[in-house]
Amino acid sequence: MKIFSQVKEYIYIHKISFIIYILLCLILGILNIILPLINGKFIDTLLISRTANVVLYFCCILLLVFLTKLIVGYFVRILYAKLQINCAYEFNFKIIKHIQKLPYNKIENMDMLYLNKIVNNDTNALIIYALSVLQEFIIQAFALFFPSIVLFQLNNTMFFFCLTAMLFYCITYLIIRRKLYKMSQELTKANSDFFSKMQEQYDFILFCHIFSFFSEMHNRLNNYFQKLKKLTIKSQKISYFFEGIEDTIYMTCQIFVFYYGGVQIIHGNFTFGMFTIYSSYVSMILSSLKYFFEFGKKYQETMGAHDRIEQLLRMEEKKNGNKQLQSIHAIKLLDVSFSYDKKVILKELNYTFSKGYIYGIIGENGVGKSTLLNLITGIYEADSGHILYDNDDIRTIDLLHIRKYLFTVVPQSIDLLDDNIFNNVVLTPNFDDKFKDRLKEIIKILNFEKGFQNKYSDINIKINEHDISKGEQQKIALLRALLKDPDVIILDEPTTALDQITTTNLLQYLKSKKKDKIIIIITHDDRITSIFDSILKL
Repeated sequence: MKIFSQVKEYIYIHKISFIIYILLCLILGILNIILPLINGKFIDTLLISRTANVVLYFCCILLLVFLTKLIVGYFVRILYAKLQINCAYEFNFKIIKHIQKLPYNKIENMDMLYLNKIVNNDTNALIIYALSVLQEFIIQAFALFFPSIVLFQLNNTMFFFCLTAMLFYCITYLIIRRKLYKMSQELTKANSDFFSKMQEQYDFILFCHIFSFFSEMHNRLNNYFQKLKKLTIKSQKISYFFEGIEDTIYMTCQIFVFYYGGVQIIHGNFTFGMFTIYSSYVSMILSSLKYFFEFGKKYQETMGAHDRIEQLLRMEEKKNGNKQLQSIHAIKLLDVSFSYDKKVILKELNYTFSKGYIYGIIGENGVGKSTLLNLITGIYEADSGHILYDNDDIRTIDLLHIRKYLFTVVPQSIDLLDDNIFNNVVLTPNFDDKFKDRLKEIIKILNFEKGFQNKYSDINIKINEHDISKGEQQKIALLRALLKDPDVIILDEPTTALDQITTTNLLQYLKSKKKDKIIIIITHDDRITSIFDSILKL
């Protein structure tokens, strides 16, 4: 089965716990089958020998079986919980790492909130399905096949009647399974779309105030709600249709057992104990049959989660080279072209950035300034041409190593972790006294002593909170970047929220450091242009 192929590697990691879990499930299955035999034997024995000892004997047996089921069931539940949470996390984590390695321009416009919800829900659904199916499959398989064998050996009529019901179940499922799958896919997407639009209502509160756009936003949400409601009702109708078929088959079998068993008792062919066993086993077979029917239905529903995860996993990860550089003296662009959504952003660009110079990149909004920085850092991959670090093509270089040690970037859009300022700035847990001295130096340059000392130990920075000013956010990003002291410094609009004193300090610092660095700055700020040694206008 496709679902088990997708999740087996995570189950295999915990194979010892899994084997114990399966063995305990087998014990539960056996105990469930034994109970009807005990009940039937008790009735027949009691009719023959009406003594208190007989009653006490069977009560002890039932108590022993009950306690065994209770203890085994507890360990099954605990093992299931451990397996489920560990496997789901490992599965989810693998998807996260895979998405993080995809070409950024392929995912940057995805709704990450929606994607996170889908991945989390689908990975959990697949693991839960696999584990619960394995548990129930074992128990229900015992409850289906063992009683069927008993019925076949003791009474062919009951056996063939149950077999007919099984065939009818199977035929119904085969006819309808594609409809189930399609409905599951549509309903899952409608739920996710509605959730996304619900989130939009909160994300665009300020937007709605500014443009008085409340009624239009409400209409957008209502349209998605109406679609979800329509699909939900349709799904309920289909589900009720299936449940009606199941209940009809179940009731038909029960009526047959009562009639046929009653007639057999009247004619002396059945004892009351035999009737109890037959009746219990027929009910057990029908319940198991219903489970396997629901199993098929649930499988088709869960296949939607499988297909969505599989679609993500089929997306090709961005390849990373294996050559590690110890320094970078020049970055060369040779006939570099790049398009986005069929729109040409850069065409056959040639330029060289060399160590010892500060470069300015200017131009109107939308001409490709930030795109160029993403190409230089290897975040984007050029459609054609070559980007060289010294004389090495960027495709052959270990870019993860480069970005960690030789590059530092302050993007225009600043990302802050949901953590205190200190942990947003110091991204490495290992730092010495020299590092601390440098931290103090950069804090002073950025005129951030008061803000850093007052806030780094207790404030939690969240994107939608307003207790961190834009200027402080920019200082945090600059502090984080300049602490690395790498070969290449790339700054995208680094002074938009800085005061004049901090801007002056920053420019003086960059001029003092340019001798052994490549410094590239995108800006519309006229205060910065005076330090540029060369300007690239796009």
